[in-house]
This record gives sequence, structure tokens and C-alpha cells, in this order.
Amino acid sequence: MTKRADSVEEAKLAFVNQMNELKTRRKWTDEDLRRRLGYKDVRSIRYIRQNPLSAPGTVILRIQQWLREAREEQKAIGYEI
Repeated sequence: MTKRADSVEEAKLAFVNQMNELKTRRKWTDEDLRRRLGYKDVRSIRYIRQNPLSAPGTVILRIQQWLREAREEQKAIGYEI
């Protein structure tokens, strides 16, 4: 693989890890994410996880923001994963 391909794969993996960390920290399910992101079907969330490049930028930014907030809240109460 080229450097660019490697970095794309790393970015995809990082986003999937962020989704999973958010779900763990918030104790959310795919259904919870679906509802919060406004999708009609939970399959959309599963598709985004399988194909992160298909996710709209707003979805990526929301997940990253929610994850930052969850980390900050847990750090404030002295709880770290």
C-alpha cells in the first residue's frame, strides 16, 4: 500500500474506534446512536461502521464532539476508561 492508502485505512479505523469508545463511555447501543443522529434505520449506523468513508462530515463531527464531552465529563468525576 501507499502512504496515502495507509493513512486512509488508519483514519477509518480511528473513526470506528471513536464510535465504539463513545458507545462504551455513554453505554449507548447502535439504536441510541441511530436515534441521536436522526437516522430511520439502525442499519445506517452499522453501514457507517463498516464503511466510514460513507459517513457525512456532520456525523463524524458529532460523534467526535460527543466523545470529547464524554471524556471530559468522566475526567471531571475522576472516572477514566
